[in-house]
Amino acid sequence: MDLLTVDTEIFSEILAKHTEMIYRISFQYLKSKSDAEDVIQDVFVKLLEKQPIFETDKNRKAWLIRVSINQCKDRLRSFWRRKTVPLTEINDLTDDDKLHLFDELFQL
Repeated sequence: MDLLTVDTEIFSEILAKHTEMIYRISFQYLKSKSDAEDVIQDVFVKLLEKQPIFETDKNRKAWLIRVSINQCKDRLRSFWRRKTVPLTEINDLTDDDKLHLFDELFQL
């Protein structure tokens, strides 16, 4: 990756043009604002790293969509994502379940 060859003006235009679309796709998959924002960052880092050459803006948009979806799927499959429990679900647990959960947390 040679960041010195990146045209920051063009990259800023791409960023401004496609960020909202990537956010909407990511939020639709992940249902989390922070995860969706992380995907945006990952997608644009990948764009900087790979610096693919596109024939048209439609090709670039299609690439960004595909990379966004793949990043979302990777996050959904990730170990850490599967091990998390929303705090709202803790309220639905019985006292015994809560004790077991806290025991597991303390073992970490």
